[in-house]
Amino acid sequence: MTYRSDRVLRRTVNSVDCSVTDAADARDGFVERFKSLYPDGNLSEMSRKVGIGATTLAGYASGSLPRLDKLVQIARALEVHVEWLATGEGPRGIQPEVALPPVGTDRERSEQAVVDARAHAVPSAGMRLLPKLTVEPSAGSGLIPAGEAIDGYVAISDEYLREIGVDPRYAHVLRVSGRSMAPTINDKDVVIIDTSVRNAVTEGVYTLVYGEAVLIKRIRLLRDGGVTLVSDNKSEGYLDETVPRSELATLSIVGRVKGHIRAL
Repeated sequence: MTYRSDRVLRRTVNSVDCSVTDAADARDGFVERFKSLYPDGNLSEMSRKVGIGATTLAGYASGSLPRLDKLVQIARALEVHVEWLATGEGPRGIQPEVALPPVGTDRERSEQAVVDARAHAVPSAGMRLLPKLTVEPSAGSGLIPAGEAIDGYVAISDEYLREIGVDPRYAHVLRVSGRSMAPTINDKDVVIIDTSVRNAVTEGVYTLVYGEAVLIKRIRLLRDGGVTLVSDNKSEGYLDETVPRSELATLSIVGRVKGHIRAL
């Protein structure tokens, strides 16, 4: 997990990436929070609950940091917030979900949807700070390692989150690299991901981990139980890829893309 220690505010067109603690403190903080999830010291029982080997979990307890998909897997299984587990920010436990009105997901954001924000600042009324992950999901070749880190926060309007139907507690943002999903999602766009969506039960655009890559693809369900990872940008030669049912174990859903912020 990579953190900045220079505390320099790096401005972008639509957001400000916010400084965080240095890497050593961040690593120690994660280890402390991780160990608090099994106070009895029983890693075998924890392994059974989360579906990750005890040896791997022991590595996390010793300071090795998990990949994005593993972090999400642990948080979901033990019913804690991903943001809390990764950064120590926000509430630890997950409360029952709040029902949100179903709305369409294709509407573009207004210019007021995103504003600059500092890491520990209290957002203005009507705004919500969402954690921004440093990993760049590929909408191209997919040759991007599945590492992860909270790299500051982006302030998003509550109104926009309601419009796209995302509970703020499960909302994360990621910057896209690649053009395979253009014009739906373009290179350098920022996507808003609903991490409460764990399975692809309907066709849609998802963030997923496939092999050792983090991808943004449209998932199309097949009758035989497999899926097709669809690239929207056929005009530039991007091809679809079929994942047979027998290989679905190598594919993990991080969340469903519910909205995106255009790069200017």
